[in-house]
Amino acid sequence: MFGGIIFLNLNFIMYRNYFFLNRLVIELNRTISGKKLLNSFSQEKNKLLFVLENSDSPEHMEISVDNSNPYILLRKNFKRAGKNTVDFFTDLFPQKIEKVLISKFDRTILFALENSKIYFAVRGSYTNIIVLDAKGISTFKKEENGYLEAFIKEMNSTEFINSIEIPDLLNSKKIVSEDSLRKIYPVINKQLVNEAKLLSKTDDFSSLLKNLINLLTRIFSEPISIYYDDHNFSLQFGLSRMNIFSNISSRSFNTYNEALTFYLSKSYFYDKIRKKKKTIITFLEHEINKLSSKLNNLKLRLEKGNKEQEYKKIGTLLLINLNSLNHLNSKIELTDIYTDNKITVSINPKMSIQQNADLYFEKAKNESKNYFKTKQLFSQLNIKLNKYKNDLKIADETNNLTVLDEMIKEYKLTKIQNKETIVSQEKFKHYVIDNKYHVFAGKSSANNDLLTTQYAKQNDYWFHARSVSGSHVILRVENSKEHIPKDVLKKAASIAAFHSKAKTAGLVPVSYTFKKYVVKKKSMPPGTVNLLKEDVLLVRPEIPSDCEYISNE
Repeated sequence: MFGGIIFLNLNFIMYRNYFFLNRLVIELNRTISGKKLLNSFSQEKNKLLFVLENSDSPEHMEISVDNSNPYILLRKNFKRAGKNTVDFFTDLFPQKIEKVLISKFDRTILFALENSKIYFAVRGSYTNIIVLDAKGISTFKKEENGYLEAFIKEMNSTEFINSIEIPDLLNSKKIVSEDSLRKIYPVINKQLVNEAKLLSKTDDFSSLLKNLINLLTRIFSEPISIYYDDHNFSLQFGLSRMNIFSNISSRSFNTYNEALTFYLSKSYFYDKIRKKKKTIITFLEHEINKLSSKLNNLKLRLEKGNKEQEYKKIGTLLLINLNSLNHLNSKIELTDIYTDNKITVSINPKMSIQQNADLYFEKAKNESKNYFKTKQLFSQLNIKLNKYKNDLKIADETNNLTVLDEMIKEYKLTKIQNKETIVSQEKFKHYVIDNKYHVFAGKSSANNDLLTTQYAKQNDYWFHARSVSGSHVILRVENSKEHIPKDVLKKAASIAAFHSKAKTAGLVPVSYTFKKYVVKKKSMPPGTVNLLKEDVLLVRPEIPSDCEYISNE
């Protein structure tokens, strides 16, 4: 969540469901069987393009082996980049595609060529393009030889089809429940089952199976619909009139390729908006935290008031008692002639009383200027803070790319957006002590390393419960000259104890030091550090009552 807005990206990834891929294979047989593959190249990570012979202009078949987004897409009017492209499988071409097939109830698509085979296997982290020809086995992504040999052996005993394949669910004696259905046919995903349930309107299992068969049949005969919600960034791939995707906009397409083209374009658009929003919101939240801390410090300074008259009075009293005072001590006692009260005054023992008096008169002169500047700065930063908060709200609520681009330009975030160099505070658990002091706690070993090595500043306080595993905890110090009260350190230590294995203990020793004394070597396991020096606080593991948790969910 960014500032209260939840990004929903409910991709049910039905475009890579087996039955939709079965439809794709049938469509590919109609469109590319008989055509020659001329060459293949890659100009983007995890994507390979095959150039298809075409009477008008070359057609391209793009295959993505990204395990989170695998697909096959036919593209027209595609232009190869002039540089940074790499050719693959050069000895394979040219060759005609004789037919396209899919393994029965498994997501492996086979392009049967004249003298070779190209497999597109959708298998999680092993998703890949594997070529088998007279010279042996070659792959798009590197694989271990043992895996490739096992894969080819499996393919040799696998049945491949290029026709509609719908399982006979009603006549199988083994399918007696939803669990057995999913176990025997894992290609029937949860979304299809849920849709069948909504259509059934009854608990009768045979009714569920009949509706499932009807749904599977419709996949091969009806237009494909893409359901989308531009407000919540919800995007789904399915059939028309699906109840599980109701109440949002949709567009229908006659072919799988048309539907997938729209789906990927919309997904890219949503991803672009999300990244821009995240860049802006991360920056603004970071700046708001910094400004809030500065304003708190300025407020404390203003609450102390203008001490010009006080400094003038001390300078005057020093001059009145010029000949009777000993300047060898750092503190001296004076009688306030205006109230007859005794006051203790700090002086510099290395300077004469006259010099100390002159120093106080100088401080009085500067005090008036500094107090005025502080008031002026406080007002300016308040205006700036309100603008940041308003822009944060706009960034939260808008999905207008023009508005987002204007903000990125205004705050000069282009480089940050491209390089993603901001370490977002939302990566950590975030607390605020006494409405002023920001505390961040790691969520895992790797996250602890991120917090300590990349986010923490040299003069931030670092905490960790002693002798037990737990979160690294950082107390942000905006001004290194500021004295952090002992009770604030104890509260931060209590948070560190709370986020440790000693959470249920009565009292817990917590090590603390400045971040500059925390050393992380490359050879150390995740979350492990060395301390060059440390102090220890004995605290109760708790989130203090006056400590606010800032939710990032």
